[in-house]
Amino acid sequence: MALLGQSWNLANVASLPLLLGLGIDYGIHMLLAMKRDHNDISKVWATTGRAVFFCGVTTIIGFMSLVFASNGGVASLGIACSVGSLWTLVFALWLLPHWRAWLGGNRDAEKPGPAQGR
Repeated sequence: MALLGQSWNLANVASLPLLLGLGIDYGIHMLLAMKRDHNDISKVWATTGRAVFFCGVTTIIGFMSLVFASNGGVASLGIACSVGSLWTLVFALWLLPHWRAWLGGNRDAEKPGPAQGR
């Protein structure tokens, strides 16, 4: 917030659980897609990644509309949520899949599923 010239207030603090929920949701969608597609990042970006991207962009646009509010608390909430949503989207779409592919390798492909037996 200091980088944007804003101070912390009650409205900004209220943005933290919203952003935590967004990050968890986006992360779950991306990790399940990575597991389903055996860590194929390009395939995940073409399917689930595209849906998460458009969901995030519309969320950012919605929060950006709060920036124009006459109430300073609501405007600062809009700034905090917009910037936070952008960072959450970047982490979920770019950093998380690369970390999973780098750390996870192809372990999911080696495990038999319930239909394949053990």
